[in-house]
Amino acid sequence: MSTGFPGRAARERRRAMSAKITAVARANEVSDRHDWATRGDGYCPWLSRGSNRPPRRANLHTIRQVRQEPSVRPAAVAGMFYPADPRTLKQAVTDALNSVPDNVPAARCVVAPHAGYIYSGQIAAHSFAALKKTGIDFELIAILGPNHRVPYRGMCTPGADYMETPLGAVKTVHPEDFPTDPYVHELEHCIEVELPFVQVLFPNATVLPLVVAEPDELKVAAVIETVLHNPKAAVVISSDMSHFLPPDESVRMDVATIDAVADYKPIDGFQACGYMSWNGLTHYAQEHSLIPTLMTRDHSHSGNSVVGYTSFAYLESPSTQEGE
Repeated sequence: MSTGFPGRAARERRRAMSAKITAVARANEVSDRHDWATRGDGYCPWLSRGSNRPPRRANLHTIRQVRQEPSVRPAAVAGMFYPADPRTLKQAVTDALNSVPDNVPAARCVVAPHAGYIYSGQIAAHSFAALKKTGIDFELIAILGPNHRVPYRGMCTPGADYMETPLGAVKTVHPEDFPTDPYVHELEHCIEVELPFVQVLFPNATVLPLVVAEPDELKVAAVIETVLHNPKAAVVISSDMSHFLPPDESVRMDVATIDAVADYKPIDGFQACGYMSWNGLTHYAQEHSLIPTLMTRDHSHSGNSVVGYTSFAYLESPSTQEGE
């Protein structure tokens, strides 16, 4: 008499088939994670640290990226690097901009620091004031900066449609030929701290948020050239200078870095954390006769271990202006 339930042999066959399917799915998932993590150039951050297994958190974020692409990248450092209250934040940005002298030059390419506003906000304000001085209502602002939190190689966007600060959401753009990596951007501050200046001065601008861990300066320069082909676009290189040196040593290193930049020489990671982006701009500037011009510099005043900050504007040479 039949009970309506499968016999023991049938149940065993189903279990075996289920186990086989699960094994194949897991193998494919691991392969997908590896392909995503190597960025297509053979570099794998956790292998570079001597481990043969990715960190647990990275796997979770990889799976999350495959399943659901976020539409908004939330603010990660509000209340730490800058005020979390919208009115206080807007006032802080306005006060910093008001501290900039009237004779700041006009430029579409600038370098700005990305530390907490109490340390480098006024320095960064010089850079954004130089953008404003052009009189252009920028529709696109590319912000290129380094990765501080997550090992990475290449260039990537966060993959979100917007980046959020206490002042609201900034629309972002993501070129098709760039990978997206929410994990790299999730806690990264170098782009986020520049956004309130964009929101106050250029509220209608779209931002290209690009983490740059690309040692090939020609590739970075090509991105900058593509952006600046649009006459209503600007480029911000987000970078601090020397890190955690005694004040006298910090000043000496920063002065040497400023001289190198003025001579179109490449710099390294000891001189500036955003050196890869900056070297790309140096190459572009030399090719297009832009003049790197120091606007101001300072360092944190926090005892015997300080960080340097500077603001650069890249100006068109007189010969370039005459040729236009």
